[in-house]
Amino acid sequence: MKFASTSLRRPITVLMLFLGLFVMGLLAINRLPLEFLPSTSGNHMWVSLPYRGSSPQNIEKDILIPAEDALATLPNLESMWARASEHSAGISLRFNEDADTDMMVIEVRDRLDRIIDDLPEDFERYYIHKHDTGSIPTLWMGFNLNNFDEAPRIKEDIETKLKAVEGVSQIDIEEIYTDNLVIKVDENKLKAFKIPLNLITSKIVNNNKNYSLGKIESEYNSFYVRSINEFSKIEELKNLKIRGSIKLKDIAEIVNEKYDEDRYERINGELGLRFSVMKESTANSVKVADAVLNRLETIEKKYDITIFPFFNQGQQIKDSIMNLVQNGFWGAILAVFVLLFFLRKFKMTLIIAFEIPLSIIFTLGIMYFLNISLNMISMMGLMVAIGCLLIMLLLLQNLFINSFRKDIHL
Repeated sequence: MKFASTSLRRPITVLMLFLGLFVMGLLAINRLPLEFLPSTSGNHMWVSLPYRGSSPQNIEKDILIPAEDALATLPNLESMWARASEHSAGISLRFNEDADTDMMVIEVRDRLDRIIDDLPEDFERYYIHKHDTGSIPTLWMGFNLNNFDEAPRIKEDIETKLKAVEGVSQIDIEEIYTDNLVIKVDENKLKAFKIPLNLITSKIVNNNKNYSLGKIESEYNSFYVRSINEFSKIEELKNLKIRGSIKLKDIAEIVNEKYDEDRYERINGELGLRFSVMKESTANSVKVADAVLNRLETIEKKYDITIFPFFNQGQQIKDSIMNLVQNGFWGAILAVFVLLFFLRKFKMTLIIAFEIPLSIIFTLGIMYFLNISLNMISMMGLMVAIGCLLIMLLLLQNLFINSFRKDIHL
């Protein structure tokens, strides 16, 4: 009652307060960060170590054990378990509740970078995945491999163009499997010629390199000299001399194995590749998704392919906002008709009906200054709040009718 009486005695103050909240809400509508889920982080982390073309035993010995030894001394580490499978290894890390996961990512990356030179030469990279809502991709997409020879160019084009989009932090595209040149060494011939296996490996590596031989300078020109020594044909590899007159084809079979189609996923029944797009933590999910889709249209036209969106955070956020607007709109109309039917006073009904959109605008302004994003959870809360507001309005009309019948002045 004291607040109501103060508001009646100071109408200009109350009007300015409401105008300020209204303007603040209007300014916040286009500035509120739009996200799929609120930003949360757990104390779990997953380290992925892909290594194609190897057995679980070799991956465990060459990659998993060195990585486990390097990560075992991490601060605030509570538990760790690992697994090795064909083509990859993975390590799960669980930290204490008070551990800073962002700092732990830096620590994990630092430990793995220290041992990267001790891992096999053809080991490419590792991946660190935090268990938080920020690690959910903004877009999951895929495209058909209509022309397999163009797949590497399409992959490179997607990575190059999407990395230039403002707000994009990472693009992960599935690996493209090409034909493999397989050398099947005959163990019996190795024993007969007394040739160690590491000699074959070193001969192939050392004879498949380009070397810089320096620079030749004249009075007017300078030339850089290189020795081109890479294998360009399979016959060159077969005729590589291992020891004396013994060639590689004398002790091994060299075959060109076609890529395995079973390794690829299928999109609409055809071979395809999947890729995901991650946004920066402060970027707007809707703007990033729209910008990425616009950029991909040029790639579709260039290569005559169709890129299918499997998951789109931006579209889901738009749908949720549209549901919120529709619920508020129909809720306001319903409240107007109900109140007008019972109160039969147009002015009172109009005042109460304006409370629903005004309350939403005021709430958005407060959310902006409290640094609360507009996401699926907060939008569900707003929908529930609209329902509660309607209930309060119905209670108000009942109170008004009962007070009117008892001839009590509000």
